[in-house]
Amino acid sequence: MIRECTAQDFDAIFTIINDAAQAYRGVIPADCRHEPYLSREHLRHEMDAGAAYRKPWTSYTRVPDTPSAE
Repeated sequence: MIRECTAQDFDAIFTIINDAAQAYRGVIPADCRHEPYLSREHLRHEMDAGAAYRKPWTSYTRVPDTPSAE
């Protein structure tokens, strides 16, 4: 099951996007790459504008008031 990320996931989203950009150093064209790849301000703007991020649902990322999958 996939769930939509919330503002509580902000730091994780920021880290994942920028870690992935590091992993793809040399693949992402130099003129498209900068540090950080996605700034906190830009991510906040994108989320406020309605960009949706999703992640797998597990017992460790359970949405409150949702029965456990165990």
